[in-house]
Amino acid sequence: MSKVKISVIGNIAIDIVSRIEDTSNNNYQVEGSEKDPGGRAFNQAVMVARLGGDDVDTSLMGAVGGKDDVIVHALKAAHVDPYLQAIPGVETDYVDIHIKNDGVQTFGHPLASRHFNLEKMEHALARISESKAVLATLGIPFSNIALAFDKANESGAITFLRPAPTRYATWVFGTENIACQNILKKTDYLFIEQGELKAVLGTDDPDAVIGLLEFVKKGVFLEENGIPRFFYTPDKHYELTHQSKTKDSTSALDTFIAAFAVKCFDTDNFILNAIRYALVASLRCAEEVGAFISLPHRLQVETAQCDDQYKAEVTEIQKKT
Repeated sequence: MSKVKISVIGNIAIDIVSRIEDTSNNNYQVEGSEKDPGGRAFNQAVMVARLGGDDVDTSLMGAVGGKDDVIVHALKAAHVDPYLQAIPGVETDYVDIHIKNDGVQTFGHPLASRHFNLEKMEHALARISESKAVLATLGIPFSNIALAFDKANESGAITFLRPAPTRYATWVFGTENIACQNILKKTDYLFIEQGELKAVLGTDDPDAVIGLLEFVKKGVFLEENGIPRFFYTPDKHYELTHQSKTKDSTSALDTFIAAFAVKCFDTDNFILNAIRYALVASLRCAEEVGAFISLPHRLQVETAQCDDQYKAEVTEIQKKT
């Protein structure tokens, strides 16, 4: 049986993780820092490869600094095929992650990703055309996502979009933007963060997410505290619940998206089963503090499925209007 090809396109970064101790009177002391490969697209690609195992052939498209080999080595170690564009004279994006006693803060710095141009990568375009699923995040010029989804729609691939981080974009993202409307119409599943609602919809009202079904083809997920809480389709609405306590949800949504994409090819009641599996994976991820270090492996997720601590429910609720 041939492997299912899944492509991921979006921002790639180096995470600079610092553990910061609050000494007193709002004085902070850095206990230590470490560098890990990261970025939303990178995390999703690694998770697809980990959870898909021998059944999935994973690839990642994005931009890195002209002299950066760290990402390449990390992808090969994770069994992800790198389709990377090296940008001369520019550094790879980086993200400052501050782990404090009262939570985790992230500060992104887009650099190489701003210059990514998928149109110049014929081999990457060919790979997308062969894929059964295409996952995309922001952080790269929007025209790249539009092109990738055009190729995906032509070949019948399922498309997944996480429109974040909008605050670092060099263009406007929102439903009033014609280019944005066009890409949403090519999107099968959309994943919206509570913190991005204002940028995407112009309002903080969570119920306004339902209006996105005018554009999106199959369904919209709305996250709450890093974990998807609601799933809306044109026909039915669902609430996603769990009793697990999360420590750090930095990579939880990326883990959910990757797990959901991997399970979308099961034929037996695949949507609800895929959601339950993805919920368990994201909860297992949120149990660890950090970004890359928190990404779970397949065996960890399968073990968590048998643990009541990670019990997840998907319940149909009354449709909102």
